[in-house]
Amino acid sequence: MVIAAAGLGAAGGSGFFFLAKAAVVMLANKQMSNVMGKLRVMSFKSWQISYLNAHFKAFSIKFHSLRILMCTKIISIEISIYAFGFLAYLCMVKLKTNIILSLLLASVASFVFIKSMRKPMDVKIPALKTLDSQAYDMKSLKGKVCVVSYFQTWCGDCVKEQPELQKLHNRFGDSLTILMVSDEPIPKIKAFKERFQSNLNFYHSDAKLKTDLGVSAYPTTILIDKKGKEKLKRVEGIDWYNTETIQAVSDCLK
Repeated sequence: MVIAAAGLGAAGGSGFFFLAKAAVVMLANKQMSNVMGKLRVMSFKSWQISYLNAHFKAFSIKFHSLRILMCTKIISIEISIYAFGFLAYLCMVKLKTNIILSLLLASVASFVFIKSMRKPMDVKIPALKTLDSQAYDMKSLKGKVCVVSYFQTWCGDCVKEQPELQKLHNRFGDSLTILMVSDEPIPKIKAFKERFQSNLNFYHSDAKLKTDLGVSAYPTTILIDKKGKEKLKRVEGIDWYNTETIQAVSDCLK
C-alpha cells in the first residue's frame, strides 16, 4: 500500500515534474518566439530604415543634382540675357551712330544743294533762226536783259502766256528783249504768230528743246540778267505780268 502509494506518488511526482517541465519549455518557447518576433520586427524595421536611408540618400543626390542643374540653367539664362542686352546695346549704339551720320550727311547735302540753288546759273540759249530762216546774231544778246520762252504751238498754256508777255514787252519796251523759241517747223511758228497777231519776236531752234535742252514742260520761261544769269524761271507758268516779275525785271535793268 505504501509502496503503491509511493509508486503513485513517484509516478505523480514524475508526471508533475514532466508537466512543469513542459510548461517551462512552452513558456520558454513562447518567450523565445516573442523575442524572435521582436527581433524579426526590429530586423524588418532596421531593413526598412536602411532602405529608406538608401532611397533618401539617392533622392538627396538626385535633388542636389537637380538643384545644381537648375542653378546652371538659371545662370546660363542670365548670361544669355546679359549677352542679348549687351548685343542690343551695341546695335542701338551702332544704329544711333548710323542715324547721326545719316543726318549729318543729309544736312551737308541739303546745305550744298541749297547753296547751289541760290547760286545764279548761267543760261545757254541755243542757236536761233528767224522766221525768214536767217541765223540770229546771238552776240547781240550780250549785256541785255531778256526773257526766253520755250513753247509749242499746240500748248494751251503757251497760248495763255502770250498776252502776259506782250504786256511785259509794252511796259519795258526795247530795254527788255523777249525771245519766243520753238523747235517746230518755221511754217507752224509763223501761223501761230499770225493767228494771235503778236508783236513779239519768234525764233526757230534746230536744237531739240526736250532732248538737247532738257525742257520737260511747256511753256518754260526764263528771265536772264545782263550777265547771262538766270534770275527767274517758271515752268507752265502763265502769269508773267505781276508785281514780282516787274520788280525782278526792274532790278535786272539797274
